[in-house]
Amino acid sequence: MRKILSLMIVDLKMWFRQPKLLIMSVAPLLIISIFAGFFLAKAEILPVAIVMEDNDPEAIRLKDYLINLKSGSGVTWFDAEEDGNATAQEKFENGEVLGLITIPSDLTKRLNSDESVEIPIIINNINDDVTKNFIQRMQNAFNYFNEGLEVNDTVYNIPRVNFITDTSPDLPLIKYICASILGLAMLLSASLAITFSIAREFEDDTIKELVMTPKLINILGGKLLSVMVQTIIVTAFILSEEWVIFGYLPQNILMQLAYFLWGVLFSVGLAAIIAARIKQILPAGILIMVINIASWWVSGGLAPSEAWTGLLRTIADYWPGTYFYQVYIHASLLGSVSSDLIVRNLTITGLFGTAMLAAAYLVFAKEVKEV
Repeated sequence: MRKILSLMIVDLKMWFRQPKLLIMSVAPLLIISIFAGFFLAKAEILPVAIVMEDNDPEAIRLKDYLINLKSGSGVTWFDAEEDGNATAQEKFENGEVLGLITIPSDLTKRLNSDESVEIPIIINNINDDVTKNFIQRMQNAFNYFNEGLEVNDTVYNIPRVNFITDTSPDLPLIKYICASILGLAMLLSASLAITFSIAREFEDDTIKELVMTPKLINILGGKLLSVMVQTIIVTAFILSEEWVIFGYLPQNILMQLAYFLWGVLFSVGLAAIIAARIKQILPAGILIMVINIASWWVSGGLAPSEAWTGLLRTIADYWPGTYFYQVYIHASLLGSVSSDLIVRNLTITGLFGTAMLAAAYLVFAKEVKEV
C-alpha cells in the first residue's frame, strides 16, 4: 500500500509541475462549457411509438398523418412506428423512442358525438428544445387532422382532437449542456490523467526504473489512485465554474460520487492502451481529447442520442459511452433513473470497461518488456 501511495504522490507532483498537462486537462472543458450554450441541437426526425387501441377509420387516418407528415423542406417529422402497447412501453422505457402516442378506441364514434378527444402523449426527453420541437410538431399534425373534421361552416361544437402531454420538467438547454459537460469532465480528465501518467514514463525513459517494483499491480494501483485525485480536482473545478456562471448544480449531489467512480473505471482502460502504445504525452493526449469530445457529442452532449439519424445514430447505439451519458445526464437533471435502465447501461459500460482494463494490463506488460 505504501508503494501505491508513493507512486500516486509522484504522479500528482508531476501533474502540478507541468502547466501544459493542467491546461490540456482543463482548457477543452472550459471552452466547451462556456461556448456550447450558443449551439442549438438540431434534430430533424423524432422517433415515436404509436399505440392504436383499435383499427377505427379516424384512428388510422390520424396515425397516417403522424407517420407521413413532412416539413416544408420535405423532411419527415416523425420516425413513427405502430406498436402493441407492451412493445411500445418497452421501447419507451429503454430510451429507443422520445415519445409514446396512444390513439384511443372508437375515435370516429366519439368525434361524431361532438366529443373533443384527448390523445395522451408521453415525452421521454429532458432537453427542452427537443421537447418544444416535439410538441410543436404534434400541434401541427393535429391541426392538419382537425381540418378534415370541419362540418360546413356551422355549429356550436366542432369536434377536435386535442392532446395532453406528460413531459419531464421544462429545463433550459444550458442545464442539459452543463450536465453533459460534467459527465465529459469525468471521462476526459480520467482518460487524460492515465494517459499523461503512463506516456510520461515511456517518454522520460523512467519506465525501466518503475518496473523494478516487484508487483506490476502496485504500479497500476498507484496510477489509478492518482487518476482519481486528478479527476476529482478537474471535475470539481468544472462544477464550480458551471455553478458560478450558469447557476447549475446536479440533483442528488451525493450520487455524483458513484457516477464519478463509474466514469473513471469505464474510461481509463482504453486511454491506458493508447498511452502505452504511443508512449508520448502530446500525441497521446491529443488523440484522447479527440476521442472523448467526439464521443460526448455523438453520445448526447448537445442533444439526446435518440434524436440522431443514419450513421450518427448507429455510432451512438454501438458506442458504450452513450449508455454512461444517458444515465448520468438524466440522473443529474432529474435526480433519479429507472432501475432497469441503470442495470442495462451499467452492464454494457461495465463489460466494456472491464475488457479495456484487462487489455490495458496486457498491453502495458508487453510494452514494458520490449523497452
